[in-house]
Amino acid sequence: MSSQSQSNSHPTSSSHNMDATSSNSPLLTLDGILAGIIATPAPQPAVLAHLLRTCAPRDVRDNILCGTTSTGADPLLILDVGNPGHTVGVLYILAARLASTTIAPPAISYIESFCRSFDPAAARCAADRVTLVAQGILHISEASNKTKYALQPIYDLITRFAPPNTLTALHSIFLRACIVTGNQTLALPLLAVGPLSPPLPSSPSGKELLDTLSYTDHLTYHYTAGFALATLHHWPLACDFLETVVAAPSLSGAVSALQLEAFKKLTLIQLIHTGAAPLPPKYTAPLLARLLQTSPYGAFAKAYPGAPSYLAGILENERALFDADRNTGLMKLALGRVPRWNVRRLEGTYASIGLAEAGAKVGLDEAGVVAAVLDLVEAGEINARIDPPGVLTFSSSPAGNKARTRGEVDRALREAETHAVTLKRLEMELARSRDYLSKAVRNREEPNWGAVEEDMMFAPGERGMASFADDAMYS
Repeated sequence: MSSQSQSNSHPTSSSHNMDATSSNSPLLTLDGILAGIIATPAPQPAVLAHLLRTCAPRDVRDNILCGTTSTGADPLLILDVGNPGHTVGVLYILAARLASTTIAPPAISYIESFCRSFDPAAARCAADRVTLVAQGILHISEASNKTKYALQPIYDLITRFAPPNTLTALHSIFLRACIVTGNQTLALPLLAVGPLSPPLPSSPSGKELLDTLSYTDHLTYHYTAGFALATLHHWPLACDFLETVVAAPSLSGAVSALQLEAFKKLTLIQLIHTGAAPLPPKYTAPLLARLLQTSPYGAFAKAYPGAPSYLAGILENERALFDADRNTGLMKLALGRVPRWNVRRLEGTYASIGLAEAGAKVGLDEAGVVAAVLDLVEAGEINARIDPPGVLTFSSSPAGNKARTRGEVDRALREAETHAVTLKRLEMELARSRDYLSKAVRNREEPNWGAVEEDMMFAPGERGMASFADDAMYS
């Protein structure tokens, strides 16, 4: 990203009153715009955003904002990034300059300073400009082959701009940059809160935030988040995000291609994490469930964790499909855990079994059985021990259970009572919640989704949205 510089070929301006509504107003100039931004008393952010949005046609306005004042001064150096009254003005100027192909972008140090210091409430009045600034930061970083430089400023934008647990257009931009640069771990603080909800139109600046989002933004973010978490082997959280995509309602009744891709990854991740694919998430479209069940993914999940040779045959015969879906890595991980899950299934059949016999049943040598048992015990999934001379013994008590002292039992009972009181209070609060009750009634009254025409299931332009995924990233 080059240092800040401006071209003198852009129009300069003399001071004029910033009045976009009067047909007799003088030619709009940068001096006039600045006068409106720094006026005393300061204009309300929503008023200023409206004036800047309507003062002139977009190309005319942005051309002016890319220029200098009548004295040749840079307006960004006149405005204070830490002044809440200047936030909207700086956003409009930054958005224009980052999109320009004729002048150098602002210095990265200025962009970083603004992203750390802007006023969130004011910025939400110009939410579309915030999105354009984030897109511009990513674009100029990619153009200079330094995409990683975009990560910190966009992260700062999100953490200051986005209301808690609320999806914005910035989330997908940041997550995409993290994946492209191989820095998925930088997104973990944002992903750790789980799936996000769209802004509520009735909330402060909710309409402005909602106007910057589309239906596919909701799907894209949660799908991309699930993918990023899967590459880090954060399986439970990855399932949460992918389930959000799979169970998302459709605007037209059509099933999105991205939902089908999410369902494929969700199924494989569930096999890896739990050894089985449970029923589809609630509210999953019947057509979507049918498409998965009748595909090679459905056949693989139905047989899992059956004979490794049969499952390997599915992978080999359908390799072209799995490669095209960028799911071969997940398939191999699932195959690699088949012996582990088969060892676990022995617990339900045998109280004890020799290592050699156990290995013959699950397709492992004795060392492999020992490794699988140790892994399962360490994970707390089984309670077992290996006795000489090579006998695997399962305990009937739950994994990790052990004799407890009287004091430990009393303490556990007190904690259980405390949790019960807390849950009861939460239940009562939910019962009094108008939003919760409305949603509960609406969900009860909604009919089940019917099947839709299969030629309508893919929305235009959604094919290939997952193609950025590098299959090797799962390893």
